[in-house]
Amino acid sequence: MNREWIFYNRKVIQAELDGIPAKDAAKLTSLMEHYRTAGLSNPAPALIDDYGGGIKRLRHVKPAYQGRLIFFIVDRTAGFERLVVLTVYKKQSQDVPQNILDRAKARKAEYERGGN
Repeated sequence: MNREWIFYNRKVIQAELDGIPAKDAAKLTSLMEHYRTAGLSNPAPALIDDYGGGIKRLRHVKPAYQGRLIFFIVDRTAGFERLVVLTVYKKQSQDVPQNILDRAKARKAEYERGGN
């Protein structure tokens, strides 16, 4: 399985990534690369949580890694997935804050309409 990360809006996502502590941003970027290349095997230490409607969260198995991202799969064919990063944030609690989920859903809808 090959994966490719693309961005809802590169400038917006980069600004969000720049807005979290550098250490967390670096760990999140490394985790994204690991998940991209994990194939069909167990993607540990990456964990994927499903929030319905195609919205998913990438996080590290260790809670101390506080960078998080919300994404969806825009294209899936045999052996390939294209993943759209919708938002990046720093963990504040165990649950994804509702405003983060709302933002991700709105961006997904905008992306699907071709409006980004």
